[in-house]
Amino acid sequence: AVKRKLEKLAYARLMLAFSDTVNDGAESTSVVCSTSDHKLLVGSQDNLLTGALAASTLADAREILAGWQNYNNEPLNLDKLPMALVVHPAHGDLARRLVGSPQHTQSVAGAVGATGAQINPMNTSVNPERSITVTESAYCTESSGTDNDAWFLICKPPQTPLKLWVPTPPSLEIMRDAQNRNWSISVVFEAKAYWRAPVDGIVGSNPG
Repeated sequence: AVKRKLEKLAYARLMLAFSDTVNDGAESTSVVCSTSDHKLLVGSQDNLLTGALAASTLADAREILAGWQNYNNEPLNLDKLPMALVVHPAHGDLARRLVGSPQHTQSVAGAVGATGAQINPMNTSVNPERSITVTESAYCTESSGTDNDAWFLICKPPQTPLKLWVPTPPSLEIMRDAQNRNWSISVVFEAKAYWRAPVDGIVGSNPG
């Protein structure tokens, strides 16, 4: 129950990436996943896509992390870090094919197999420097519960900008219900999901 609650809490914050604002390190605020809203010493950068999950959009997300800079315009090389491709289970198989298949398959000709296939640069056996793990959760959906097309390419801890604060370990309370001749068991804990500022290490796509 605690694990499920923490997962729900983290994904609720993740799905607000298209509206949550944080300090961008330039004495102003920016939306976590936004277009041209992350100010730099010279220029700006964006980490928002609008396309559905596909080989091309995943490549775009990786390129954004590869070119991401700190405020002083210094490259962070985030694409060299372990990353997670976060999707709703409806897109889990597609996500695994995109990061796990040695090839992109453009078409299939009967029993002959793939035709027009290309080497998949996202596959770790092809490119060991790129480590992408697919993470699925039914909580990866809009608040309405009907839109599950959003997806994220996000750096894993410790670089991830999405943090979970748990100040004390969960405690177990067991109370006797004498009237009903029963026992009541509850778990008490504090937790908060929040964004680290400035936001480095996440690209979000919201096809809408």
